Amino acid sequence: MVEYLCESDMLGNYHILTITHRNLDVEEIGQFVIRDNEQNALSNKLSALKNQFGLDELMYLSTCNRVSYLMYTESAVDQDFVNAFFTEINSEAFAKMGEHSDKFVSIYHGAEAVNHLFEVASSVDSLVVGEREIFRQFRSAYHLAYYHKLIGDHFRLLEKFTVTTAKEVYAKTKIGERPLSIVSLAMQKLMQKTWSKDSRILLVGAGETNSLVGKFLMKYEFNNIKIFNRSLDNAETLAKALSAESYHLSHLDSFKEGFDIMIVCTGATEPVIHVDNYPSLLQGDENSKTIIDLSVPRNVEAQVVDTFKVD
Repeated sequence: MVEYLCESDMLGNYHILTITHRNLDVEEIGQFVIRDNEQNALSNKLSALKNQFGLDELMYLSTCNRVSYLMYTESAVDQDFVNAFFTEINSEAFAKMGEHSDKFVSIYHGAEAVNHLFEVASSVDSLVVGEREIFRQFRSAYHLAYYHKLIGDHFRLLEKFTVTTAKEVYAKTKIGERPLSIVSLAMQKLMQKTWSKDSRILLVGAGETNSLVGKFLMKYEFNNIKIFNRSLDNAETLAKALSAESYHLSHLDSFKEGFDIMIVCTGATEPVIHVDNYPSLLQGDENSKTIIDLSVPRNVEAQVVDTFKVD
């Protein structure tokens, strides 16, 4: 695939800046995602970065164990560029680690960048090798960038070959024989403990990740599930599939029914479970609770785990 792309001299203008679990822990990775709690904040920030650094095309990929900025530009993408770029993302966090940025920011150029993207999309370069969720996340990131006109023909071509390569890897290699995911591993860990089928479960978030969680909950026949989400329509759709109850995320602070298990994954870039609202969720229950946070950055404030009884 790379050889085909090399027929044009454009290949050398592809660059990827990425931070992964290999160099930083999840909390630190979360400092370099784009804060996008407000509507259109993500696309506006990416557009500003694209203009500020004179990039022809810019795409952003954030997963449970990495954050990557993919760009097409004829300008030099060197260490000075990296320092300036990530200072714009989070100046405070980068200032603390900036002297060692070459240790936690991996830089890929040209054919190396293309090959890296192929490996990411096909889950060869992943915390969980064979996890198909990363392929969906790549496609979503591409469509968002295309919709907001952050990318054009260069990434359209790259996306085409990336998708083809990933599908071939999943279809023709053993990586696709026993597909795994962060969700499946989290559920395996959860089920190491014996749970009643009517254990009280809170799903905070109703996106793709918690939809996958829902399939596992159905498989294990859990029947007491409450779903909270910023989009009530999405919460209702998932609730219907799980025969669960749905609420707007704003109702979480006033929820009075308690819980045994909480599984959290939203698009928020700030904690949605924190020391101010967590005691209300407990409703005076002093038993230890199980919390699974699948978000990047974390949606459960660290102080919650440090302060209360949490498995």
